[in-house]
Amino acid sequence: MHPLMLLLLILKGHLRLGAQISSKDINGLTIIHYAVDSNEMKNVQFAVETQLDINQQDHNGWTPLIRAAIQQCKPEILEYLIEKGADKSIEDRNGFGYEKHLELSNDIGDK
Repeated sequence: MHPLMLLLLILKGHLRLGAQISSKDINGLTIIHYAVDSNEMKNVQFAVETQLDINQQDHNGWTPLIRAAIQQCKPEILEYLIEKGADKSIEDRNGFGYEKHLELSNDIGDK
């Protein structure tokens, strides 16, 4: 089992017991950011359903949506995040938003 999957299973158990998972790591990442990293819809849905801030920015200013674009996540994950209220207009520390990161990641993927 992938370590991230194990972590999400553990978190589900802790949530049932009333744990708070709104904490950030040293890079400002939350469970939603890590769920996006997994590129698995069920993980993203679980993280979004915990009602954390879907527009939470990490230390780079990346929201989960920007992170999904940068990491070339499955299109359905991008669509789901937008459907659930991810703000496409938020910019990172460099002034790049979702659309710019999507464009840049597609350019890299084409090469």
